Amino acid sequence: MGLPRKPKQGLNAEVAPKRNSDVRANALDRLTQLLNASPAVIYSFKASGNFEPTFVSASLETAFGYAPKEYLDNPNFWRERVHPDDLQRAEREIRDLLKNGKHALEYRFRRKDGSYCWVNDEQHVIRDENGESVEIVGSWSDITARKAAEQTAIEANQRVADAIESISEGFSLYDMEDRLVLGNYKFSELFDHGAGQPKPVMTYEEIVRGAVERGLIEDAKGRSASWLRQRLAQHRNPTEPILQRRTNGTWLQISERRVSSGGTVAVYSDLTKVKESEQRAAMANQLVLQSLRYASRIQAAILPAREVLTSVTDDYFLIWEPRDIVGGDFFWFQPIKDGYAIIVGDCTGHGVPGAFMTLIAWGMLDRILAEIPDSNPSQVLAGLHRGIQSLLGQDEDSGETNDGLEAGVCFINPSKREMTFAGAHLSLWKAKGEDVIEIKGDRKGL
Repeated sequence: MGLPRKPKQGLNAEVAPKRNSDVRANALDRLTQLLNASPAVIYSFKASGNFEPTFVSASLETAFGYAPKEYLDNPNFWRERVHPDDLQRAEREIRDLLKNGKHALEYRFRRKDGSYCWVNDEQHVIRDENGESVEIVGSWSDITARKAAEQTAIEANQRVADAIESISEGFSLYDMEDRLVLGNYKFSELFDHGAGQPKPVMTYEEIVRGAVERGLIEDAKGRSASWLRQRLAQHRNPTEPILQRRTNGTWLQISERRVSSGGTVAVYSDLTKVKESEQRAAMANQLVLQSLRYASRIQAAILPAREVLTSVTDDYFLIWEPRDIVGGDFFWFQPIKDGYAIIVGDCTGHGVPGAFMTLIAWGMLDRILAEIPDSNPSQVLAGLHRGIQSLLGQDEDSGETNDGLEAGVCFINPSKREMTFAGAHLSLWKAKGEDVIEIKGDRKGL
């Protein structure tokens, strides 16, 4: 018989507890390494009583400069380091934590060196089997860089907003879904007539449809559906600026452009004064045109009637086409002692100035033709020359005008079958068969 062997169970019973202990120790070491290596500081404290600190990771010293012992030995560690301006808000939010079970807040926290940084504090409540709060576990993350970037963005956005508010035109910005992102005070005035200002996230269609329904847009009256379709198409595919007439008499020029992000920016310029000036100018121009047309009738009435020419000869042609409504060209046909006088003139200036010069010439011709002693057309030109110089003050040193005319005078004596010509910077053209002869007048005008 051999000696009885010791059961194997006893050996296993001694070895197993040792192995479990090693596993737990290794796991704890591993967890500690992970917590200490984490960029966030992990901490915990009791959920009741004096809220005594129970744990903090060694990363506390790396992140904020404090040794873990400073946290664990001081129940007031947290309260003493939260920025005074943030403490009341932070404590109020922590009280809500016990109701909600978790929350996150941001506040300023003082480092060991006395400087403040921004932290994101996330906390969770640990409860026992009865649902009672026993411990709070949290993490601090330094978000100073992010807050600085946010502040920079806020300041930049504020500068942009201030600049937009300072302009006199209306301004609006829509995102890629055509929802309002930003509108200045002038834009709000344009669309706030009893229904409140347009609010962010409202679509452009909602805004402009509301304006049409409230009767703000004169152009949409009586055709709101078709006007809306046309306006929305223009807004979605903007090209040239458009004019819009409001019921309060305002004229707007709306300039829209697509931006790189896919949204739309719009500028509303008040052109009411410009349109009013254009309307006044159009009315004034209409009055001037009416006056000129009336003056044209008067000028045409002064000229010899064509029936008078026809009574003398059937073989003639007449071309009289002023460049403007009234002008400085005229013709004259009048019986004289031995026959007829034919005169053509081209006064300096066009339009109204030229027409006034024709009246001056006409006023002198009757007197001159009655005064000349014989049928000498050159005396008619000489009389016109003297009369214009005297009337316009050109024969004095103080004379300020050099206006005058070019003229040609023909005296026709039917009984002698003779025609006598004199010209001031105008020629007489004689045609016989295929030959055309120029009989030149004087090189100077009157």
